[in-house]
Amino acid sequence: MKKILAKLRSFMARRYGTDDLNRFLLRCILVVAIIGAIFNSIFFKSLAIVLLGWAFYRAMSKQIWNRQKENYKFKEMMKPLNNEMDLIVKNLKDQNYRYFRCPNCGQIVRVPRGKGKIEIKCPRCSSKFDKKS
Repeated sequence: MKKILAKLRSFMARRYGTDDLNRFLLRCILVVAIIGAIFNSIFFKSLAIVLLGWAFYRAMSKQIWNRQKENYKFKEMMKPLNNEMDLIVKNLKDQNYRYFRCPNCGQIVRVPRGKGKIEIKCPRCSSKFDKKS
């Protein structure tokens, strides 16, 4: 068993492995494969196989710099979505405060809940905007 693990470690030593883009691809593969199984669609099944091949190619690639650039571009593309998800999660978790994004500079501003409609002043850019807390 130790020999097998040593050979596997040696094989993967100069390979890229997994990253955020590969994890996203694997989630997409799962969703597409389930849709393909439910609707018995050859298109979705084929798409799942193509995505699986792409994820496998990325993981086994020796062109580490190229895979890192791809992952960086993916993360930059997903940043706005992740920022909005973070704001939603903060609002769901915190029972005492509401969180808003300043329309001028994008700064997240925390205000107490239950104060009605209030004027909020951004601490970064000093712009004012009205929101219901």
